Amino acid sequence: MSGEALAHEIRREHERLAALVQRLREDVTALWSSWASARDDRRTLLNHLRRHFAVEEDGGFIEDVRPRWPHATPHVEMLRAEHERPRAARRLRSRVFLLTERCKGCRFCVEFCPRQVLAMSDRFNSKGYHIPVVIAEERCTDCKMCELLCPEFAIYVVRLQEEGR
Repeated sequence: MSGEALAHEIRREHERLAALVQRLREDVTALWSSWASARDDRRTLLNHLRRHFAVEEDGGFIEDVRPRWPHATPHVEMLRAEHERPRAARRLRSRVFLLTERCKGCRFCVEFCPRQVLAMSDRFNSKGYHIPVVIAEERCTDCKMCELLCPEFAIYVVRLQEEGR
């Protein structure tokens, strides 16, 4: 092969690799934007839920559903009785389980836990992703926010017992 033919072949290979790198950049950018969109959607949901929890915890109220759905009265009364008990008496004891091999390190569980039960660790799973760890399991109130928001289904919360009953 002549020097000119070799140079032409190298240029062609360089252009092919440059196109692959560009396509990879576009794919990574699209992936990050989709994750950002999902994170924003989850953050909106969490903020919505926090507003309702805050209303309940501050002694406020959420619209009474009984006029619209009279058949819901037994459920409403059961919830009213549950929430009239002292808060400490209704705290749940739960256990948080992490399936570290499924985790992709998205941090949703850490970001959205209302009680800061989880934190990101310095450890990696076998796929090379940073994994979360449970740092304060006693604070878990069994809201299951981490479980609901995990896109990889790598976390679940199990109620062990109810205290004060």
